[in-house]
Amino acid sequence: MDTGALQSRELIDSAYTTTLPGAPEGQYVVLHYHTSFANRQDTLETLTLALAKGYWRISGYYIK
Repeated sequence: MDTGALQSRELIDSAYTTTLPGAPEGQYVVLHYHTSFANRQDTLETLTLALAKGYWRISGYYIK
């Protein structure tokens, strides 16, 4: 689905964890955003970052 241009994004919460379902043990940060796009209003974005080789990298991105 084409969401269209970003209209707004607001951080809801963030959490640090060392375990995630289906992922190896490691260091993770999970961010949740309330987001509105031109073609899809009132969405929840989840962004997962994983620490790998000294850098935080995106390991997952989901829109609900």
